[in-house]
Amino acid sequence: MNKSGVGKFQICKMNKLKSNNGQINYKMDIQGELTTQLCLNDKEQSKITQKELAAKKNRQRQLTNYYITKIEQEKKKIAEDLHDSIGSNITLLKIILKNLSEKITYNENKEINNILNEITSEIRQICFSLNPTILRKCGLSFTMNNYIYQLNKHSEIIGSFNVFGDFLRYDEEIELNIYRVFQEAISNILKHSNASVYKVDMLFFPDRLILTIEDDGIGFDLRNIEQDKVEHMGIINMEDRIKKYNGEFFLISRKEEGTQIYICIEIYGEKVCSELL
Repeated sequence: MNKSGVGKFQICKMNKLKSNNGQINYKMDIQGELTTQLCLNDKEQSKITQKELAAKKNRQRQLTNYYITKIEQEKKKIAEDLHDSIGSNITLLKIILKNLSEKITYNENKEINNILNEITSEIRQICFSLNPTILRKCGLSFTMNNYIYQLNKHSEIIGSFNVFGDFLRYDEEIELNIYRVFQEAISNILKHSNASVYKVDMLFFPDRLILTIEDDGIGFDLRNIEQDKVEHMGIINMEDRIKKYNGEFFLISRKEEGTQIYICIEIYGEKVCSELL
């Protein structure tokens, strides 16, 4: 094969062959230079294709990470705005109501206060969901346990949370992404599973973190995820958040057999005394 890409070959040997019908055929032995070069070209092309695929996946991963970061920044901003603006306005309303207490009945005063307290509580829950400041202070296990505890007060689907191993802290961004995956999984259970119970297990190891989430609900056909990615964007985002740290994300579900989520991230954490929580 020369520089122009034209292959050269020559006949080295020609053997006479006789077939059953008496016809004479000839077999040519050709030098393998051309074939070898073609094989090399195929391998080179395969390497180029693999590099292109790797580069494409890397670009997709970078884009996903960018959007995740932007979304978290926006959630934080919304939570702060809610807390600062609406929260302060509710406080002002309570002050005004106190000054009007002589002009309205006791029952009216009590009813208005109850409504304002409910609004305050709901805003706090929204702010916590958007920007879980407790996560930065207390870590994953405390925040997740508190989240399920609060949900159990208002939901017919009862959850449990179990921790195994020494309590560890991780980088703030990693903890936030794991928590978002946990939130999305619980949200899906409450909205779609028709389960009666679910459980969350967190296992701390010196070199990895394992999180499992399991419910006894109706399950679903996993093929639906590929068929309608928009409808199941939440699940896809969950996997993207874990893949961001080269972690493992497995979703197991069958009709009428519930759903299981398995997450494993190889990461070293900092040991924290549980008495600090």
